[in-house]
Amino acid sequence: MPSQTAILQQWMNTMITTYGPLQHKLQRANDAYQLNELDIIDDEGPASVHERLNVYASGYVLRLTECLAADFPMLKQWMGDDVFFRFAKAYLLYQPSTSFTLYDLGAGFATFLTQTKPKQPLADAAVQASLDLPAAIAVLERARQESMRAKGLEKEGFAEGISLETLLWQPVIITQPPCLRLVASPFNLLPFYESLQKGEEGDWPQFQPSFIGISRVNYRLTMLTLEPWQYYFLQAAAQPINVMHAVKQASAQSDIAVSVLLAELYVWLPVFQQKGMITVSE
Repeated sequence: MPSQTAILQQWMNTMITTYGPLQHKLQRANDAYQLNELDIIDDEGPASVHERLNVYASGYVLRLTECLAADFPMLKQWMGDDVFFRFAKAYLLYQPSTSFTLYDLGAGFATFLTQTKPKQPLADAAVQASLDLPAAIAVLERARQESMRAKGLEKEGFAEGISLETLLWQPVIITQPPCLRLVASPFNLLPFYESLQKGEEGDWPQFQPSFIGISRVNYRLTMLTLEPWQYYFLQAAAQPINVMHAVKQASAQSDIAVSVLLAELYVWLPVFQQKGMITVSE
């Protein structure tokens, strides 16, 4: 059963995010939780209950939109303040906050941008890119946030490179660290995103599938463009797995021979370890 504090929070969320005039908002919240605004706000002082609720609601929405702006800074920079905050306010109406943790607020923002884009199946490539790019940027920025907040590989040493003989003949077990996030994007997104971070106005990214790995080592975030086989290999390690099994999965998905991937992995496995994208069991 929800606590009294949780019920009050839900009442406030319903009141604030219901579309329409204040009386309609209050009626919706009162009916949903069998409460009255006088149960929430003391009717004392020079300002009326309704005036105080208006001030609170405006401040609440402003605070939440600012939190979204902090979580999606490059998306806001690319869209511009006016457009971004219009989408942010619409998102709050579409998916009201139900968590006491502001970090959870933006979890569905990319999905919202995807679901609300205009349906134009016959649009040319430029128009389609303009419709799809906001969600793609949001997916990348959310993955960055998740990687920064997850448990990282701080102050951990890394094993030296593993020989090809070890990869072939000994059971090497690998797994993803908690801070790894893998992003499959319809755009060649990372160079464009990095240009936004530098404050540059680069050309729009090509409408071309790409893969990105994001992780953190010693509190430093790393983003790396991955080859398809690298993405599939790291994806296979979502649970502890024998490295040869992961290689075979990556080979089947990328249509590259196992022998070729083993040669590539001999070079890349230490890089993945140093970038915090894989851990190897001793």
